[in-house]
Amino acid sequence: ASTRFQARGPPFVPVVRHLTLVNQFNIPLVFYSAKVLDRNFEVLEFSSGVTVEPGDQVPVISIRFLANTTDLMYSSNLLLSTNVSQLSIPLHVYHGHLHYSLPQTAAAP
Repeated sequence: ASTRFQARGPPFVPVVRHLTLVNQFNIPLVFYSAKVLDRNFEVLEFSSGVTVEPGDQVPVISIRFLANTTDLMYSSNLLLSTNVSQLSIPLHVYHGHLHYSLPQTAAAP
């Protein structure tokens, strides 16, 4: 739920989420960079060089989402570079509108 963002507004109000990551590797994990290639998101509170020991969980990053319309429905990715791998964490944006249709039925005789 912390990587889902509803496009609410207007007025459009920023939503900030703090992500806690758990190191399930057997070696220390070092975070080098974080980015989102989407202008509705901004990386906040990230420090390069943060080390997370095996089994530890640490609040590594905060991200801010600011909608510019209420019709958004898409996914983007938070890209984290570490000493072990490049992680891609999906960020889901949804509008929250319910869409439905009813099947056409034949009129009774």
